Amino acid sequence: MSNPTKILEYDLGIELQNLLDELKLVNEDIKLANAESGKKISQRLKEIEENVMSFNMNKLETGNFNEFFTYDADSNVIQHEVTGDNPSVTEYGYKEDGSGELKDSTKTFIDTNGNTITIHKTYMYTDGNITGIATSTTVTLPEA
Repeated sequence: MSNPTKILEYDLGIELQNLLDELKLVNEDIKLANAESGKKISQRLKEIEENVMSFNMNKLETGNFNEFFTYDADSNVIQHEVTGDNPSVTEYGYKEDGSGELKDSTKTFIDTNGNTITIHKTYMYTDGNITGIATSTTVTLPEA
């Protein structure tokens, strides 16, 4: 039987070396996340997925609440705060060129499970019109 050839990392191309380095970092992050929670990764992923699915955006629009707005010097809404049954805060960022174009927004609220939900939207424009929105959602579990 022949001896297998050992390939050293420095024998690989730069792209593969970088990819391996990134995978090592991800692996360490997964190990840390697992160590902090004391749960299996599959269980943590399932819990996170359930938490994301547990909130219903329509629920944020029902109930008893008041809304307050804060404006900047250019009369742009920079903060929208909702108090009452379903409190939330949305902060808005605008381009600094005076165009009034909305750059991004971040809405933060706490869901029924006590998780902090952060929804960040980045707005894309063509000829001054919004043509797309990139949305990312982060769920932060309550500390045990």
